[in-house]
Amino acid sequence: MAESLIFGLVEKLGTAVYQQISSVWGVKDELKKLKETLSSVKAVLLDAEEKQAQSHQLRDWLQKLTDACYDAEDVLDELEVEVVRRQVLDQQSIGKKVRYLVSSSNPLVIRYMMARKTKEIRKRFDEIAAIKTKFHLTERNENRRVVNRGREMTHSFVVASDVIGRDDHLEEIIKLIIDHSNDGQNLSVIPIVGIGGLGKTTLAKLAYNDDRIRNHFDSRMWICVSDDFGLKQLMMKIIKSVTGQSHSELDTDELQKMLRETLNGKRYLLVMDDVWNEDRRSWIELKNILLESGNGSVVLVTTRSDRVASIMGTMKDVNGYNLEGLSNESCLSLLLKCAFKEGQEKQHHNLIKIGEDIVKKCGGIPLAVTTLGSLLYSSTDEHDWTYVRDNEIWNLDQKKDDILPALRLSYDQLPSYLKPCFAYCCMFPKDYKFANFELIQFWMAHGLLQSSTKNQDLESVGIQYLKELASRSFFQDFELQYGFYTFKMHDLMHDLAMSLMKKECLILNSGDQCFTKTIRHLSLIDVDTHKINLPSFLSNLGQLRSFNSFADNGKGAIQEFIESCISRFKFVRVIKLDNLEIDILPKRIGDLRHLRYLNISNNNIRKLPNSICKLQHLQALILGGCEELEELPADIRYLINLQMFVFTTKQRFLSKNGVGCLKSLRFLGIGECMNLEYLFEDIGYLKTLRSLFIVSCPNLISLPHGIKYLNSLETLMLVDCEKLNLDLSMGTEGENNHQYLNIPRAHLRVLCIGQLPQLEELPQWLLQGLANTLQSLNIEDCSNFKALPDSMQDLKSLQDVHIADCPELSSLPKDFNCLIDLRELQIEDCPYLCERCKPETGEDWPKIAHIPKIQLDGKIITSTKN
Repeated sequence: MAESLIFGLVEKLGTAVYQQISSVWGVKDELKKLKETLSSVKAVLLDAEEKQAQSHQLRDWLQKLTDACYDAEDVLDELEVEVVRRQVLDQQSIGKKVRYLVSSSNPLVIRYMMARKTKEIRKRFDEIAAIKTKFHLTERNENRRVVNRGREMTHSFVVASDVIGRDDHLEEIIKLIIDHSNDGQNLSVIPIVGIGGLGKTTLAKLAYNDDRIRNHFDSRMWICVSDDFGLKQLMMKIIKSVTGQSHSELDTDELQKMLRETLNGKRYLLVMDDVWNEDRRSWIELKNILLESGNGSVVLVTTRSDRVASIMGTMKDVNGYNLEGLSNESCLSLLLKCAFKEGQEKQHHNLIKIGEDIVKKCGGIPLAVTTLGSLLYSSTDEHDWTYVRDNEIWNLDQKKDDILPALRLSYDQLPSYLKPCFAYCCMFPKDYKFANFELIQFWMAHGLLQSSTKNQDLESVGIQYLKELASRSFFQDFELQYGFYTFKMHDLMHDLAMSLMKKECLILNSGDQCFTKTIRHLSLIDVDTHKINLPSFLSNLGQLRSFNSFADNGKGAIQEFIESCISRFKFVRVIKLDNLEIDILPKRIGDLRHLRYLNISNNNIRKLPNSICKLQHLQALILGGCEELEELPADIRYLINLQMFVFTTKQRFLSKNGVGCLKSLRFLGIGECMNLEYLFEDIGYLKTLRSLFIVSCPNLISLPHGIKYLNSLETLMLVDCEKLNLDLSMGTEGENNHQYLNIPRAHLRVLCIGQLPQLEELPQWLLQGLANTLQSLNIEDCSNFKALPDSMQDLKSLQDVHIADCPELSSLPKDFNCLIDLRELQIEDCPYLCERCKPETGEDWPKIAHIPKIQLDGKIITSTKN
């Protein structure tokens, strides 16, 4: 991690902002010397990172460098904190300002302290830099790396044509499932066994989504197990797979009853992905419940463990279906498919020959082949291909069938700015479903995003980084939902990230783990905090940067523990404490001056301390699902750097001079506000707002006029607001004298509307000005929706339309065929409309026959015109 940290520090010190800050605080000379030292170290870091596996001393030197970088970032961050704090003071009263000036935060005192700390950091780096000569490192730069000209993110649904060399295996697995379902057993268990990266999950997905399987079973369920085989957790996951709700509030007996009722009389397929549990008793507990289903049910298990297969499987004479590696021929086909655009490989026979040698090193493991193929994507430079083939990493001692060298090679070729973005993902549990806006805010909070131009905002930088990592196969299973992406990380990629961060990141899942002072990031996963030795725990984690809890219930969440942590972690930048049944947020939260990201959603908090408004560096505040929260803090307008705000409140009205004053806001989510009737009228002043989600506000009557003038808005979602009328004439101010008339109108790209029973047609104001911007339109479950506007023909940029559960919608607009860029149309549970859109015979068929992908009630329609 030292490489990416050094690169980030050098970049930061070179910005105009830091030049100004250094002058304000009188540390310009010290920071200039520090930058020179860092630059000299930076020149040899690429060489050092690659050679460290062969030298214990070099690894120690890099660790010292990493620790120093973290401490340097803390010092530089204090400079930024003070600058932002002074900006806020300018907005506050003179009285408060005077009290501040005579307090311990006197600028003269701070200036002296900053100068001293900066000098100490600079000397520390000088000492570290002086040692580097003993390692005989070579100066290198990033342009020697393999250049990847990444492709776009892809949809997660596994397409059979994209899977190479597994057709026979897929047919065998489908046959096994159906045959075992018909053999008279109440419950059959079929394990798919193989080493990591072979594609077990991919095959399970293909089988799960195959029409023969869909038609054979009454119900299908998919759960990812990973490290957690607790009976309660598994039952919640199975129930959630069927109903969409986890029911974490129920005890084990109640969950057992619900699961039995859910499965009763059904022939089902349950996929248990990535099982590690080797305790037979734990499996028997769950199996006894599953046995009470209808005859012919099947559990399909994917696992790396032969012992797991032996414990769980019911196949005669064998423990499971053993998946072998791909042939070299299939591996080469996969490599070329990932590395070239279709047909391009035929022009480069020399690279194909090198590719044959590369795949031999991959041991038939598809994930290794895919990762290296993605690394080489669009590169026709023979040097890049030979670099991968001849890299020294293949010569290191490794276990049989070890995939990590191939993944590590791909990681080593990442640009320095992407490396920490990938590595930091180890703080999330395996199989965690990321959302792009959440992960980008997480990266931003840790200062991992660097804008290359003055006008490029960090959110756009984050999207760019995400696409680059996805194009290199570091993420997978992408799904597009309402204008944002969800995705996952393969377990082996998670292992790689964890190996990179093992000195700095601790995943705590028991009370007896070791805490060292090098730990900067802590994640709690269903750990009982009563078993943690709190004094020892806190004494070693004073430099913590992130504090995350991933629990499905509150068993590890005690108020004393959280209070102690918040009072100790003064440099923390990220706190994630959602779903923990917290009642009170400590007042000392306001002392965490470095905090950028705070997620306390789905807790029982009634009142937030107003000290939270002192967090001027806070960029993301997530309070969604806090249904007991009586009101938002009175001084919330002072969170001047807030970019993402998601909240639930019991308020009926949102007043002016609150949320509407958050001029940096880009993502606003308002959900589950059961009493809310009106939003804040000054919403139009949120000129940087890009995404607005209003969900499950049953008493919301109307929207403020200012919503029409959110000129940066790209995504708008209005869902499950039964009283909401989109006619803006119902608002409190008239259109003619409205204060936002001179503000340009919005340029939406994604519009999602659902469960609005008041809606009969889309109002003109909603589509006005969107001719060249709107790309995606989604209308669902609007029981009284009768017509799409004729003006839709003007939406020349529209690419996909999804309409579902609108029974009163009987036809498409007359000039719908003018939407020549429309690539996808889905219509579901709209009986009149589906009838009119039937191929060849439907009255509206000529309006849609030009669309490449048409789906009517789940059936893919192929047009003769395409």
